[in-house]
Amino acid sequence: MASSSDDTATYKGGCHCGKISYSVDISPPLDKGHEVVGCNCSICARNAYLFVFLKEDAVKFHSGKGEAIPYTFGPARLGHNFCPKCGTSVFGTSMQAGYYEGIIAVNVRTLEDVDLDSLKVNIMDGKSTVL
Repeated sequence: MASSSDDTATYKGGCHCGKISYSVDISPPLDKGHEVVGCNCSICARNAYLFVFLKEDAVKFHSGKGEAIPYTFGPARLGHNFCPKCGTSVFGTSMQAGYYEGIIAVNVRTLEDVDLDSLKVNIMDGKSTVL
């Protein structure tokens, strides 16, 4: 279960095998309306990503940060990072200066005890975005 105050919650998360683990501070908490981003581009649709975009200091890695493998495509601006052991798509990071620098896009599906059906999801039309 997430620990929380009225305006911030800390969630534990990571990949399926446990090689990559982290905790994230989200304000406001997911159950209090923090927006989550879904996308219909080819990689997000295949991985069923639901992202929450957080400043790097809101994500604390307990293991495996340097072991995540980034996959890029198109202009390679965002690395879609996955666990090399179990393949879980865990987070996205900027691969290009000036593009979401200092931000980690955490896959909400990797967080413990989150009611996915109650999330406020904003769908981004990545499929129609010109690269």
